[in-house]
Amino acid sequence: MACHSSTPIEEPSLFSIEFDKVSDLDYWSPEVEGPLSQVSIVDGALDIEASGGATIWLKQKLKAPIEIQYTAFVVGAEGPNDRVSDLNCFWMANDPRCPEDIFSCADSIRTGKFPDYHQIQTYYVGYGGHNNSKTRFRRYTGTGDRPLLPEHDLAEPHLIIPNKDIKVHIKVYPDRTTYSINDELLFDYPDESPYQEGWFAFRTVRNHLKIKDFSINPLKD
Repeated sequence: MACHSSTPIEEPSLFSIEFDKVSDLDYWSPEVEGPLSQVSIVDGALDIEASGGATIWLKQKLKAPIEIQYTAFVVGAEGPNDRVSDLNCFWMANDPRCPEDIFSCADSIRTGKFPDYHQIQTYYVGYGGHNNSKTRFRRYTGTGDRPLLPEHDLAEPHLIIPNKDIKVHIKVYPDRTTYSINDELLFDYPDESPYQEGWFAFRTVRNHLKIKDFSINPLKD
């Protein structure tokens, strides 16, 4: 079913966006760098053409325990932004600079440039970053610290295969979070101070992504 609410999910329930049934960005808040960047609904998918940095926030605040799923397609072709890299995302994100909500001061502090996001508190995966040479998980602390553990710094074969569907599956438990690609578990992070509520965003830079089958469900296991 399509999403028709913009209020916080206090008790997580089925929440999905069928991009073939919507034509606008009512459920998303893009923060993009560069005048040539475009975010739109095209052919039943969220189409992200980023000439610079781009962060596309889901307006719905989330509360754990939940699982987030979507299918991504990284375009590797001849277009100006068809650089295969950076199928990234933030989840359970909060910005200490915007205590009311993550959007309350967005225009003055976040422009789409990646350094603008170093101060947020969030889980983050950069899948196929650094020109599709690295896949990394980080827990941002909200103070500018973004520690990288050795076991969270991956390379081949955990990189983007262009022009093919990539299924992303994120779970947020009361004591840990996990991240899987095509049913392969890449990261399982136990957290003594887990992030239990916040916002989700797609993140990329100089790239062309298509997103479909986006859903959020109660965590069952």
